[in-house]
Amino acid sequence: MKIMDMKALAKKPLTATLTVGVIEEELNQDEFLVSIGDLPVRASVAVSCMISPIVGDEVAFLGGDEGVAFITSVLSREESADLTIRSVRKISIHSENELKLSSSSDITVASQQNLSWSGDTSSLTARAFRVYIDELDGVVRRLSFAGDHMESCFKNISSTIETLVQNAKSVFRNTKDLENIRCGSMTTKVEGFSVTQCRNGAIMAEDDSRIDAERVHLG
Repeated sequence: MKIMDMKALAKKPLTATLTVGVIEEELNQDEFLVSIGDLPVRASVAVSCMISPIVGDEVAFLGGDEGVAFITSVLSREESADLTIRSVRKISIHSENELKLSSSSDITVASQQNLSWSGDTSSLTARAFRVYIDELDGVVRRLSFAGDHMESCFKNISSTIETLVQNAKSVFRNTKDLENIRCGSMTTKVEGFSVTQCRNGAIMAEDDSRIDAERVHLG
């Protein structure tokens, strides 16, 4: 690429005029009709113009030779109109230090495709947290929860666990219909009093069945 020095620029000066205009019409996403006085001029949105112009905006207009015309910035807009940053290119915000995003009202993040975030540590603090998801998949090496109260309601639950350890002060479980437990071996140890109550009952064993106690009462 040939680079011109200052002497060459002095022989062929570049002229441009910066003035103020008003957006009269949106031609497409990147082009607008700008009124400069009584003269309508077709102008493109400069990359430096962060706020997307709309009809009625007062803008900074840069006009140059050979029909060059750019909207460099939005200067003023009606207070009732929103501000929008729009681009067909990728947008990146990078900071070597802390980056904060705050609002006195709501913050909404929406994507028509994927929405992702990553970080060494992620924290969320809120008075209430609600999630509405059709499908949730995740892989977690370690999961811990602590709280005062927990409720869950599911139509079906299926889980596969290598080892399950539960510790509770009291456990209450109600099964309306059938409860079926199948296992290789089972041991039940009760330190106090144990009662099994049913309308009809049976104990069946293929080999031996034994009752070992100091006293056994039947009937």
